[in-house]
Amino acid sequence: MRCCARAADLPGGRRAATRRASGVADVAAGVRGAERVLARLAGLDVAVLLHRGDATCWPALVRAAELGLGARIGLEDTLLLADGTVAAGNVDLAEHAVALLVG
Repeated sequence: MRCCARAADLPGGRRAATRRASGVADVAAGVRGAERVLARLAGLDVAVLLHRGDATCWPALVRAAELGLGARIGLEDTLLLADGTVAAGNVDLAEHAVALLVG
């Protein structure tokens, strides 16, 4: 698995911590990895955007919504909708995400 982490300055003196792991084929392992990162960030005054790619993209998006965290989705994250069909583009992914989270 390949990982990278970075911190960025935000307005108001806040910091954002990001970590991206790629190459996770097992969805459960990807979700556990995201939970470990979230646990390490607990208690820190940082903005958190929960983001995974490929097969872990949709579970991470749902988990981010459950926790009230920022999330993102685009073709650079996954080419597939949550049901496994190929997305027509970024708008298709975004509309599917809203439908999944809002209903």
